[in-house]
Amino acid sequence: MNVKPMVLAAMLAAALAAGSVAAQMRDSRKMTESVAQIQIGKSNSKDVEVLLGKPDKVTRNNRKSHNEWGYSIYADGQRGTLWVMMSDDGVVREVFQVMDRKMGST
Repeated sequence: MNVKPMVLAAMLAAALAAGSVAAQMRDSRKMTESVAQIQIGKSNSKDVEVLLGKPDKVTRNNRKSHNEWGYSIYADGQRGTLWVMMSDDGVVREVFQVMDRKMGST
């Protein structure tokens, strides 16, 4: 049994998996124009989906009665999430981004 083809296949699979993760990450600078078009209190979930696409994650904040749409972003070598909060009527109430802490920072 030749080990090299198996190792190469494993490396290729890992690279493809990493590529698919990278493809899902959005560059926050490219999203800036789209996010700027979202109007708090006026834009709705359909508008957001047209501008930003389907969210990477959707959660529910029962305390605020909001649905939270999360979009994975990448900026300045750092990963984060752009959050779009919508009330039960589907109207955008809040938009903000949270960047992950860099390794070694306090």
